[in-house]
Amino acid sequence: MSIALADLPAEVLIDILSDACTDSGLTGCSLTSVSRDFRALCLWSGVDIQCAAVYGLERMRKFLVMIERRDRDARRVKHLFLTDRVSVDDGFLPSDSCFDMERLTTDLDKLPACWLNRILHAISPYHLKTLTILMPCALLTTVTAPSIFSIPFPSLSELTLHVSVGPCFFDDFSAISSLKRLHIAAFRELPGDIGSSISKVAPTLTHLRISGVTNPLWYGNLPEVLREYVPEEPSPPSPVISKPPSAFPIPSPLDTSLPGSLPPSLHDVIIGFAPFYQLAVRNFERRKIAYFQTAKELKRIMPPDEPNTTREKRLVVLDPPPVTEEDERDDVLRERYKLIRMEWEERILGDEGCWKVA
Repeated sequence: MSIALADLPAEVLIDILSDACTDSGLTGCSLTSVSRDFRALCLWSGVDIQCAAVYGLERMRKFLVMIERRDRDARRVKHLFLTDRVSVDDGFLPSDSCFDMERLTTDLDKLPACWLNRILHAISPYHLKTLTILMPCALLTTVTAPSIFSIPFPSLSELTLHVSVGPCFFDDFSAISSLKRLHIAAFRELPGDIGSSISKVAPTLTHLRISGVTNPLWYGNLPEVLREYVPEEPSPPSPVISKPPSAFPIPSPLDTSLPGSLPPSLHDVIIGFAPFYQLAVRNFERRKIAYFQTAKELKRIMPPDEPNTTREKRLVVLDPPPVTEEDERDDVLRERYKLIRMEWEERILGDEGCWKVA
């Protein structure tokens, strides 16, 4: 005896549809048009929007309207990809090179960061598990989007940020105790004490990737933090010499609360470099030398790959890409943005995504 799919109990049907709706949202859109019963089930359970990739300002607006029409408990977005690129084929946009302060203060509805803020406040905070934000020049500050990351997301385990991260970017973050994997895919300037900033935001972090490293002026105290993260192998113990007790006790080396420390739970760190473009500027050679010297300095921190040796903490510093012609920038960025989308989809399916190192 055959049983029609629509005749199955709602709980069983939701489990089946959850396995099907693991793409960018196309399957969920199709489900709502199958029949009235399927549409009602989607509106009640939120199974059709559990995975969503939203491109461009106009689609953000439509997505927000659709979300706000549902009951609060039915806004169960689990995996969310948000970008100001209109298409997956968009690379460098003309608006990326300009910044209009008057538009910033008087026309906030045209800023993608504001729609990002509204979407994150509209969805159910209890169900979001992975979030990728691809907005290369969006200034996610208290001016453009107040309290974007002040929302507690108790289930958020993975966050990828390709935004204009600045020195104070993490100041207004609420601690996300569930966050295990953080990928800073690009940044303008890292906080001066990147270790403390990350520990505040993600106290139980296990995986960290920082991509887009270029000039040492812009990455804070990253080398010092990495040296503390993977200290050199301890030397043989020296003879114990008894000394009188000190009036000023020295902190124990096992104390993980020292300023600048990354979360003690962290065991995988990957550092990558931004593309370096051939530019017709006067100080190009000086910038090029600084770029590759930065790469050498960070790679020297990486422990040697010794056979039959297992380390509790892994640090991988990737090789910098070769110098790229300026007229190839659009193609490079387009492929980069496609890769970020693909890595988000891979993580939904349980694959390694950006955490895979060839």
